[in-house]
Amino acid sequence: IVAKQISLEAQLSKNEPELKRFTDRLAFTMEGVRDDAILFTFTCIYENDPSQPCSFTLDVGETIYTVLECNPPLDQIEELVTLLNESRDFYTFVKRMRQAF
Repeated sequence: IVAKQISLEAQLSKNEPELKRFTDRLAFTMEGVRDDAILFTFTCIYENDPSQPCSFTLDVGETIYTVLECNPPLDQIEELVTLLNESRDFYTFVKRMRQAF
């Protein structure tokens, strides 16, 4: 158990700087809202109000991703989620969601 904890802490120390760069460049936050869902909140979308958030909640509990909520709603959400499920390219999906907002 101790070895596993040390391994997890080592991985976390590698993940944190990478996640920070990722979130800083795309101006967003990620928050676990339950065991199998992540809330993504973007800012700096609107020139007239950069603090106004746009968000979506992604269910990651199954092998097929689904968006549980999207605010504001996006017409192309189904297409974006289909591309994610086909490619499994999570980074590109997050960038496409930001562009869609």
